[in-house]
Amino acid sequence: MNQIWGTTPERIFFYFDTDCMIVYPEDKGGFDRVYARIHIRNLPGETQGPFLSNYTIKSQKEKNAILVAPQSLAQFIDNLKVLVDLGYEAQFKLTQSNSAETGEVRKYIDITGSTPATKDVVRCFIEINCFFDVALYPEEITQKEVNFVLDSPTCQCVLTKFAQRFNIISDDFAKLVFTAATQGKTSPSDRTSEFNLELSSRHMRAQVTNRSFQGLYADATNMKGKYKVDLKKEVFSKFFSVLKISPGTAALKLDHKKTLEMEYTIDKCPHIRVIVETPSRSM
Repeated sequence: MNQIWGTTPERIFFYFDTDCMIVYPEDKGGFDRVYARIHIRNLPGETQGPFLSNYTIKSQKEKNAILVAPQSLAQFIDNLKVLVDLGYEAQFKLTQSNSAETGEVRKYIDITGSTPATKDVVRCFIEINCFFDVALYPEEITQKEVNFVLDSPTCQCVLTKFAQRFNIISDDFAKLVFTAATQGKTSPSDRTSEFNLELSSRHMRAQVTNRSFQGLYADATNMKGKYKVDLKKEVFSKFFSVLKISPGTAALKLDHKKTLEMEYTIDKCPHIRVIVETPSRSM
């Protein structure tokens, strides 16, 4: 959690609709924000096995979705750690109880952990709040002009290592630049082009020389030969901290306003995507 959001947030939301679950903090940060969300697709029946079993949203509210937040985040995390340490699979249910005396309705996440090997079962109830406020729902992610897919070795050997070195030197800004690998014109009918990747700061530079990266355009008539963002040290560090979670692939997306988005997919669990977005901070 610290690797995704920097620090443990006071409250996190769990948003469900019929397609996915999205986990995100209530506090989206200040002016230099790095806004991260965890997306888990609801796609049962995949060859690798579903991460989430199928669920149905029965809400009659806006967007046919539901938003919940644990009242005690620390208790919720501690219970999940127990399941991880035991190696148990878990089933989550939303339930509620009514007080016969006061009529008060209290809502809970009913967590049942089990393992087929021993048939042992553990169970706990985490009290939650439910919201149907559209203003609290996760923001829509705007489409970017170009999308670059970076494989796992590039993420781990180039991006992660550069971020680690950048954190210990005195430079305040870092640049990330994609430059067209060929000087010739690309046909507007071709929505892809090859680009070279370079990372640099005042005293450091890293360039991928043994390969190029394909840029996929949303609109081939609006192509550019170079895409660049300049990020402050603290923003750069937060943005690429998700690479420490586990090896994976990253889709870096940019637009002409220098907004940078990364969609990071974990190799061991491709159901999970961490989406990070931040505006550029120009020098």
